[in-house]
Amino acid sequence: MSKLEVAKAYLEKVKETQSTGTSFLLENKQKLTAESTKIEGNAKLSAEGKADAIQTLREKMGVEFLQTSYIRQQDVKRNAIKAKAAAEEILYAPAPKPDAKKLQRFESALKELRTHLMLSTRADSGYEALTSFIKRNIDGPYLAGVVRDQFAEIAAAITNAPEADGSLKLKLAATFERLKGDYESAEVKEARAIYEEAEAVEERPQLYSTGKIIQDAAEELFGKTHAQYINSPADFFSIEGNESLKPEDVAEEPEVEEELDIYAEREAAREEWLKLKALGDYARSLGEAAYLKEKAADLQKRADALGTSAE
Repeated sequence: MSKLEVAKAYLEKVKETQSTGTSFLLENKQKLTAESTKIEGNAKLSAEGKADAIQTLREKMGVEFLQTSYIRQQDVKRNAIKAKAAAEEILYAPAPKPDAKKLQRFESALKELRTHLMLSTRADSGYEALTSFIKRNIDGPYLAGVVRDQFAEIAAAITNAPEADGSLKLKLAATFERLKGDYESAEVKEARAIYEEAEAVEERPQLYSTGKIIQDAAEELFGKTHAQYINSPADFFSIEGNESLKPEDVAEEPEVEEELDIYAEREAAREEWLKLKALGDYARSLGEAAYLKEKAADLQKRADALGTSAE
């Protein structure tokens, strides 16, 4: 598997765990309902005894739910870190270096640009020279990286020239960002998107929706004390008196490549489905456009006929 496939597979594992949060909550609701029904049917218990037993059950299941959620959250975070690491290898891999002749021409042109900027008497002409240089001389990430590395000195030469203003700094900032985004390969762009998504998950490994419906459902099942920690179970187990309830961290097992292949295939299938859906939508829009064009032509014929008869 390529590094990109590995990164995508780990991120797919993250999404799979996160996507099952609602169903996991529903499973607990069904279990609680079944156990509560048994308690309600126990003729040996008084009404007060039944209420106490159900409350005890809710609290017990609330702790168990948070214990499982803790393990699930650790799994999400661990896979997010792995996705990020695989994507990072792509992001920081050195860009392919141009051949010696091309590099020599580029360095000569860059030296000429810097000399021009040092002697320029107008900031706007300096900026135009930089823009022209980029268009004529940069066609890949390696050369774009060379200019990015020297951009502080290049920008300073432009902004120190007469007539420089705040708008020019904004233009230079945009140019600096384009030197990264416009010359990245499709693989690097995808790796960057994976990295950013995985980093967000690592910082906030959310398992359940924070919407009112899920929060209310959790509170109805386990009570407010436990429900408020469904997305932060570690915080619950850090409370004094709860430390002993914290589950042991699951030891990480060596990854089996075949297992990752399954997640990579799922992600590839999902991407293919999205492409086919987009093609279907496009084809449908073309069909609708053809239909509307035909209807318009028909209406025009009828209008022409009416106009002729009116004469």
